[in-house]
Amino acid sequence: MSTIRMVLSLVLFSIGTVLVLAQSDISSLLKTGDESFSARKYDTAWKAYESANKATGEKCSVCLSKMALVKFYQHDEGAALKLVEKSIAASSNPKQHADALATKGEILVMLGDKNDKRLAAAEEAFRNARKEDPDADIYQVRLGNVLLREGKMDEGKVELESYLKRAPTGSGADIVRQWLSHPTKVKFALAPEFEVKTISGEAITSKSLAGKVVVIDFWATWCPPCRASVPELKELTVKYPKDKLTVISVSSDRDQDKWKSFVAEKQMSWPQYLDTDEHMTKLFNIHEFPTYIIIDGDGFLRERITDFDPRASLASRLKDPLKKLLE
Repeated sequence: MSTIRMVLSLVLFSIGTVLVLAQSDISSLLKTGDESFSARKYDTAWKAYESANKATGEKCSVCLSKMALVKFYQHDEGAALKLVEKSIAASSNPKQHADALATKGEILVMLGDKNDKRLAAAEEAFRNARKEDPDADIYQVRLGNVLLREGKMDEGKVELESYLKRAPTGSGADIVRQWLSHPTKVKFALAPEFEVKTISGEAITSKSLAGKVVVIDFWATWCPPCRASVPELKELTVKYPKDKLTVISVSSDRDQDKWKSFVAEKQMSWPQYLDTDEHMTKLFNIHEFPTYIIIDGDGFLRERITDFDPRASLASRLKDPLKKLLE
């Protein structure tokens, strides 16, 4: 009889369930799921999370919450909400219960940006998460966020200001300060800080662009829609003054000479950056080309345009959001 590599043993996982897989195997499955989820490989992520959940007798609160998020991003909203309720029911301690409730809150916020009932349910979920785990600052931050979304400005500000007093240098402090300064923009994410050195040797930082609307064009010379969009991007750089709009093209080309030749041939006179180490691509979580990112003058990420529409080029779809921000 062959040697059994993995013995059946009692392993205490995060939900305190007896497992038939070793802790390391469960952790490995969750890690695979997380990596796949980050790369938007949702089918692969689902299989990993589902396997981890089955290994716990289908009572893994953490697994079920992650599975719920996968279903949400696969546009199966009903399944997402059912799974997160299972996650809440499967939680075996206050911290897990809080995490499951917060996951429900996040899904409801994403589903109900203009739905008062869903935002109210999200508020309740975050309030209950705070009761279960009052030391977790993130739940107070998320509660403050959803209160602002509901138009409960005074209540939201109280929660966020309370968080800042307790954690002025916390991981959420910067975005909280931005929300307090611009409460109507609470639904937008804060764009990550970046620095690039252009083909002309110019150093550009996100801080140096404060006050301007920024369009980041993620492209490559081998991408037909990217090449086709060059004339429209050029039009944008001519239409709007440089003190209002900055366009930065970030190329994923591997052949530097080919990239330089194309930029020169097409007279792409706006800032050009070759992302040789994929720093910018990873920073903005880019998986499709072209992708256009629009950042407003306060540093909020206002648009991410990626999906293909045969009726209009991607660059043409920049025009309406830019008009709203610049005119």
